[in-house]
Amino acid sequence: RFSWKDYTTLSVIQLGYMKKWIGIFGASLISVIFFVVGLVTISDYGINWDEPTHFTRGYAYLDFFLSGGKASSDLSALARRSIYHDQKIRADFWFKNDSGHPPFNGILFAASNKIFYETLGILPDIEAYSLTGIVLGAVFLYFFVRFATERFGAIAGIIAGLSLAMYPLFFGEVHFNVKDPPEMIFFSATVMLLYLAATKVSL
Repeated sequence: RFSWKDYTTLSVIQLGYMKKWIGIFGASLISVIFFVVGLVTISDYGINWDEPTHFTRGYAYLDFFLSGGKASSDLSALARRSIYHDQKIRADFWFKNDSGHPPFNGILFAASNKIFYETLGILPDIEAYSLTGIVLGAVFLYFFVRFATERFGAIAGIIAGLSLAMYPLFFGEVHFNVKDPPEMIFFSATVMLLYLAATKVSL
């Protein structure tokens, strides 16, 4: 026979599982909807002025890594080439003249274009770059909602996720900004991981 204490313990365990599954479901739903809406509106990237430089630089570095360290390579054999996949401004130029934001984000965006435009041809040129920002945003939303739900409850987690997903600056800039949304995502992920490491005393 169960005592009142046993029923209470069982209820707490059940609530814990419920909270976990609500968090997983809510996070998945918000993340998937964000990705789908982002994909549908991927061509609405607005007007920007410095992304072409980051696209060109990203491709130069990507080619450097893919070619096994050759600073310059022949691009004429490509069946499809991005307008920012520049034959003249290669990695050796950026080694001498690079400054400002680190190139990692640009490399990620260029890799996305390499796969989805130049290789597969399933997205237009600019949209193939933008896919990286939308994917990063959707993945981050999933972990952000899970993090908030497990610590502050399902309602708080869902509201936090919806607030970020529908925040105009975040939603808009994942469509075109190589710098700010990825940096915000990486910094936020670092803060969440540091919090988890400290509270769980775990690597």
